[in-house]
Amino acid sequence: MAKNRRLLLAHLFLSSSDYEIATKRSVIKQYKTSRIMSDLVAKDEIRGLLKKLPEWDNEEKAIVRVFEFNDYTETIDFVNAVAEIAEDSGHHPDMDIRWCSVTVSSTSHDAGGLTGADFEIAKKIDTLVD
Repeated sequence: MAKNRRLLLAHLFLSSSDYEIATKRSVIKQYKTSRIMSDLVAKDEIRGLLKKLPEWDNEEKAIVRVFEFNDYTETIDFVNAVAEIAEDSGHHPDMDIRWCSVTVSSTSHDAGGLTGADFEIAKKIDTLVD
């Protein structure tokens, strides 16, 4: 929904040719991301990828990490930062928010398991705390 709002705003403030370029770039970015990241990662590859993400665990068809914070405000700041990463990447992990912790779980629902997109977003999320 946010993407549609951005395109609507772009349409209101850009000339028609600039709007067409912005729309085409958005479509191309989505296509490249979906093509590159939509293939399921093989089980033996998952172990190798998780070695680069030692705080993450493989749970069924998802990768999961628990992040702990000193207070609720810090927790919510983290959630908002993850939301920005998710919007920018077009891949939205599940988040279970508690008083001083957030459990992040990433899977590619449309692919039925783990794809490169899950490991890419995990790397980006790790930069927020590591």
